[in-house]
Amino acid sequence: SYIDSSGISLIFDAAARLRNRRQELRLVVTPKSFVDEVLAAVSMEESVAIDPALEDALRAVGGSDGGG
Repeated sequence: SYIDSSGISLIFDAAARLRNRRQELRLVVTPKSFVDEVLAAVSMEESVAIDPALEDALRAVGGSDGGG
């Protein structure tokens, strides 16, 4: 429900490290929440995929939601 500049830096750093390993970081963030607004303000979506729900993130990476 809260994120500050340290958290933002951590996400950008983790995304860069994963990209170097040919891996992807995806975030699950509630739309129109404080965190969503902060991440939009720093253009996070240009570096990290942001999904509104876990099921969307799992679908995007070809996983399952544990239902089968």
